[in-house]
Amino acid sequence: MWKVLITWCIICLMIKDKVEKIKIYSEKYRFYIMPVVLLLGFFLDFLTLQRVDRLFDNLILITHLFILGTTIALLFAKDTSFGQRFGILRHAQKIEYVMLFSFGAVFSGSIIFYSKSASIGSSWPFLLVLLILMLGTEFQKKYFQRLVFQINFYFIAIFSYLIVLIPVLRKDMGPSLFFASGILSLLFILLFFAFLYLIDGNKTRIYFRKMITGVISIFLIFNLFYFTNIIPPIPLSLKFTGVYHSVYRVSSNNYIGSYEPESDWKFWKKRSNTVHRGYNGAVYVFSAVFAPTKLNTKIYHQWQYFDNIEKKWIDSTKIELAISGGREDGFRGYSLKRSLENGKWRVVVETERGQKLGQIKFNIVSKKSALNLKEELL
Repeated sequence: MWKVLITWCIICLMIKDKVEKIKIYSEKYRFYIMPVVLLLGFFLDFLTLQRVDRLFDNLILITHLFILGTTIALLFAKDTSFGQRFGILRHAQKIEYVMLFSFGAVFSGSIIFYSKSASIGSSWPFLLVLLILMLGTEFQKKYFQRLVFQINFYFIAIFSYLIVLIPVLRKDMGPSLFFASGILSLLFILLFFAFLYLIDGNKTRIYFRKMITGVISIFLIFNLFYFTNIIPPIPLSLKFTGVYHSVYRVSSNNYIGSYEPESDWKFWKKRSNTVHRGYNGAVYVFSAVFAPTKLNTKIYHQWQYFDNIEKKWIDSTKIELAISGGREDGFRGYSLKRSLENGKWRVVVETERGQKLGQIKFNIVSKKSALNLKEELL
């Protein structure tokens, strides 16, 4: 035992000088190091956080939310009698670093989960907000030293997470569950205010009006984003879409689709976006949508064509598909249409509320000669 302790002390003395040099180097080149560290952390989160219904992923996010609440409370108490008793002021900088790390982790995790459910064309404002919040934890640390700022962003972190968690727990989704997520977020933050009041009532009263104004404003903005379909339809995510000449089931879990291969020089694409069809030929659109285990809901394939005169997309047919959650690669299904007019078409994959999961575009061209089709397992 003593040999181990002596060895450890010797190692600590040997690396002490190296640690000081690393600190000096990191401060000198901080402007270059921070973006690299941020991207590395985001990449590690991307590899670690895989499914919104997985226990491990949720435990990571819940742990970071707990750390955030603890560090915000400690920083709030640093100049109170409680803080003086436990010497919090001496460790305030370290506590701030821990808080910033957890803020960055929560917002990067939110970006990962929400981006998997997002159609960039409709959800980019919400994703941009999350990205700004994540980058802000690295490049605007001075703002995170302010209590009101900490509370506002803590509420955003809680609300963003509960929007994911409640549908997973309830095995359902829709406006009522979004509203429930918002109410639970408000109750949680009010309990947190009560906890701060126990630490220092006078200080809490000074900041309460600003804190509650910020929280209510964020709550209203989230509702605006949700009911204008800017917030992605999480926990659903579109895993795959493809356009085919035919799709048929070969087993309970597998389909076969025949498609037109892309030109050889376009080596990065497998399927062509141009569909040649004969008279009355059918066009199939196949999609795979991930949903959490036991979550049953409906999605829709909204077929649209581009009107060259009005220069806009026109709705054609809306086809309902029932999906059942739990499958890693997503629940598969397809829709088809016959006798399509030549021109630009697209199929938008959306929820019952019209939230957009994604889309696929293709051109319809007539051709009477034989086609060189390939088949693939779906």
